[in-house]
Amino acid sequence: MRTWFAAAVLLLLPLICLWTGGATCSCVDELAAPLKETAAAAKADDFSRAAEAAESAKEQWVSHADLLGALLRHDEADGVESGLAALVQFAETGDKDELLARCAELMQQIEHIRQMELPLLKNIL
Repeated sequence: MRTWFAAAVLLLLPLICLWTGGATCSCVDELAAPLKETAAAAKADDFSRAAEAAESAKEQWVSHADLLGALLRHDEADGVESGLAALVQFAETGDKDELLARCAELMQQIEHIRQMELPLLKNIL
């Protein structure tokens, strides 16, 4: 009986790890589209559209906050959340340079989060 229990645990752990990695990557991938739209709108000097896209990105992050809060390190989740809040402010004030810089920073942060969740040897060791 103990052998079956141990085998079940050994089978479930990698499956849970793969599921959490996939869920995190899916959430992060959803966030990339509105960030790209925000940057494109800012480059076109359409700050109302940029503000809407930034707010959409923030809402998507908040909608996944419970899951991401459980799966990510809190400093990473907090960094993205504060970055999104600043992104909305820069879009509303029309600060193009800061808006584009914050978009690039957030894109880099979410790509880093995505890379950390992939089942790669460097992430396991």
